[in-house]
Amino acid sequence: MQALTKPQNKPHSWGTSSTLLGRVLADEEGAWQALCDIYTPLVYAWARRFQLQEADAEDIAQEVFRRVAQGLRKFQYSGQNKTFRGWLWTITRHVAADFFSKQGVQVAVAEGGSHAHRRIHEAPDWINDDASEPPQLPASEEAALIRRSLDLVKADFSEQTWTAFWQFTIEGQKAADVAAGMSMSQAAVRQAKFRVLARIREVLG
Repeated sequence: MQALTKPQNKPHSWGTSSTLLGRVLADEEGAWQALCDIYTPLVYAWARRFQLQEADAEDIAQEVFRRVAQGLRKFQYSGQNKTFRGWLWTITRHVAADFFSKQGVQVAVAEGGSHAHRRIHEAPDWINDDASEPPQLPASEEAALIRRSLDLVKADFSEQTWTAFWQFTIEGQKAADVAAGMSMSQAAVRQAKFRVLARIREVLG
């Protein structure tokens, strides 16, 4: 499996009882790419919060997904009470820590060690945070994660259900206005929101 490739921007339709991780483990076509499309920008955002340059953050994202590909089956069947996002955060933190450590060693050879010592101790506190779940990111980045996830489930719903969900949940229109414009009941509009969000939680595990 290739860790990062150019996003295809094509909708996928998964079985109603499937999770994305299950599809990846089954080597289903498009599943690994979908996983990368959803989570790579999140890993990159975490890396940037470590005060890394763009190129370094991209390298860390590459390494994170290489480790994900190697360890995903073990994670899925480990039985640990941990979310995929939390596991992804732990891997990102470890990769970032390795990066800072390597940078420190390289600088120590050239500058006698003093600058390297400072560099390691200047690494963001998040690297040493043992919390299983990642720190809260800005609402805009959280919203972007949800928007990327929506591409996975759009094909699972009728046009009416999807449009009602989108107008009510994403655009923030009032349920009464959406219902009137689509000849639906307000209860049906709220049900559309519930169904789509439940599907996202199911697919993402």
